[in-house]
Amino acid sequence: MPDFLFSFFLSFFYLHSFPLLQDTIQMKKDLEIYFPVGTSVVKMEEMMKKNGFSCRMEMNSSFVEESKIIKMNRLIEKIDYLYCDLEKAKTLFISERWQIAFVLDEEKKLKEIYVSYGTTGL
Repeated sequence: MPDFLFSFFLSFFYLHSFPLLQDTIQMKKDLEIYFPVGTSVVKMEEMMKKNGFSCRMEMNSSFVEESKIIKMNRLIEKIDYLYCDLEKAKTLFISERWQIAFVLDEEKKLKEIYVSYGTTGL
């Protein structure tokens, strides 16, 4: 993606953070607009942190793509990815949690995105 186009998306992203959706399929589609294949890990981490996520690198690890809303649960194994996590209180005793795996290629650029959503609490 040309730098000027990426800068446009970056500024749009900062002004309009993406919606946190319970529908993991739609959220994945939205993230793919913000982060096209080939986006660098540095740019993804920077934008995710600006939107409240904590992020860390996972090497040769597993990730569970899960959604209680659409009853999906899939294990992806032996991948290198940027793991980003956000938990927000929904009520006094229940939180919503979004976990995202930005799978990386050998050059540390985006190859694929997996999204997991669930609730935690009593």
